[in-house]
Amino acid sequence: MNMDKGQKKFGDKLRDQRESLGLSIQHVFEQTRVPIQYIQAFENEEFELLANNPNIRAFIYSYCQYINIDPRPYYDFYLEWLRNQRNSNEPKKISPLDIPKGNIELPPWLEPLITWGIVCAVLVLSWLAYSFFTQPIREDPSLKVNAGTVEAPVVHFDEDF
Repeated sequence: MNMDKGQKKFGDKLRDQRESLGLSIQHVFEQTRVPIQYIQAFENEEFELLANNPNIRAFIYSYCQYINIDPRPYYDFYLEWLRNQRNSNEPKKISPLDIPKGNIELPPWLEPLITWGIVCAVLVLSWLAYSFFTQPIREDPSLKVNAGTVEAPVVHFDEDF
């Protein structure tokens, strides 16, 4: 994505500023930890190498600030390129009728949620079954102690040994 022919490209401005400061790509990498291939991609405007990295904003900001350039226009330029890439690679819209049955991809968090739901349901059903089957046993009068109804005989040990 190039600007007008008379205008300098963003990448050329970055390279010229870095070189005017007498900095090598290796030196910039050592000071900023922006990977060398990313510095080269910024300067050559080869954003295809950067498209899948979520840290690009931080890398652009670190690099531009290190060479004393405002990073915002460069990040905006990258976002514009990314937006154009997404629009050109965007698949055609499909209707729900076009989706083949049985090939629906579920979100990755759904499987553990279902598993834990089943575990909780088994625990609740087990508790209910335990309560249901032990209730008659607890209420059985033959198992209750009736204190005070029958006295034990008193035994005296009066005999001498």
